[in-house]
Parts: sequence; C-alpha cells; structure tokens
Amino acid sequence: MTSKMHPGAAMTEPWQQGNLDALCGLYAIINALRLLHAPTGGLSRQVCKTLYRDGLEAACRTRDGLAPIFDGMTQARQMKVAKAIFKSRALRDRAPSVLRKPQTGIVCNADLDRIWQDCLGRGDVLLADFDGRISHHTVICGLSDARIFLFDSDNMRFVFRRTLQLSATPDGKLILNSVVPIGPCSRSLGRKAHTRNGRSARQTL
Repeated sequence: MTSKMHPGAAMTEPWQQGNLDALCGLYAIINALRLLHAPTGGLSRQVCKTLYRDGLEAACRTRDGLAPIFDGMTQARQMKVAKAIFKSRALRDRAPSVLRKPQTGIVCNADLDRIWQDCLGRGDVLLADFDGRISHHTVICGLSDARIFLFDSDNMRFVFRRTLQLSATPDGKLILNSVVPIGPCSRSLGRKAHTRNGRSARQTL
C-alpha cells in the first residue's frame, strides 16, 4: 500500500506541552526535586506523575479554580504548591527537602554568584522566576562567566548573562525577579527519625 499523509500534516504543527497551559511553575518544582534526588537514586516517572497530580490539585485549590493552569502562578502560589508536593506520599521514603527564603533584589551578577556559591555549599538548586521578554518559572542548575544553565521544562537550556536584566526596570531583556533555593533538609521536617537504639524521635526545623 502506498503511504499517504493527511493534507493537514503539511499545513500545521501539533501543540506541544506548554502551548496550551502555563504550568511551568509546577514543572520547575518537580524538575528541582529530580535534580536533588538524582545523586541518591533519582525519581521514577511514576513518582513524578504522582507529584504532578498532587501539585496540580494544590495549584487549583483556589477561588480561581483552574486559573493557575492557563494563567500561570505567582511565586507565592508556587511556594504553596511546592510545600504540598513535599508532603506527597510519593516522597515518604525519600530524604526531605526544604524551601529556603526567596532571594530578591538581585542587582548585579556578583549577587547571583554569591547566592549560587551558598547553594553549592548546601547542595541546593534554585527555583527562578523570570519576567520581561518571557514570563517563566524554571530551575537554575549551574553558572559560568557567560551563561546561566537551566534544568528546564521547555527547549531553553541556558540564557546568556548579557541578555539578563538584573533589576526591576524592563528594557526588553529578560528580568530575573527572584530565586528560591530548594535543597536537602538536614533534619526531617517533623517526620519520624530512628535513633541508634531503635526508638523513634520527632525532629523539626
């Protein structure tokens, strides 16, 4: 049989993930956790799907209903979703993670370098909130003198520092509004931890 293509295939392209939704904030949280757990065995596709479902439910638990799916989420909403994901049963046997204080007012590359050095010392990655030329939540996983490397939910894998506006004055460039370190928690966030004598103890931050 001679293969034939539907005529529409030459006239249009399929939608890709992200074309019809604005869930980069949710993907950023899950991708950050994938990075954090990769050295200790990683997170399976099934675990990530469970985290996605739990995060989606948390994102839509608002008076606006489904609005976060189509309109995106603020950083405050993203932090609430992250906290809900951290409590997911899919992570109950994993080392807990913690959201640290958001870092704003990044006005020069030295500020970003300092934050990243602190992150490397703790084993953290950075949830990043970009604005300006594009509005996007992503994960910063590395820096060089010229580039900011991203573990991203889209095709964007890095941005050049020279294209970045490190202030609140938009000039057509990409604006880095804030970053939120996310990393391993040295204590168990209230979960049970077994002591050497076999008894359980409660640990909190």
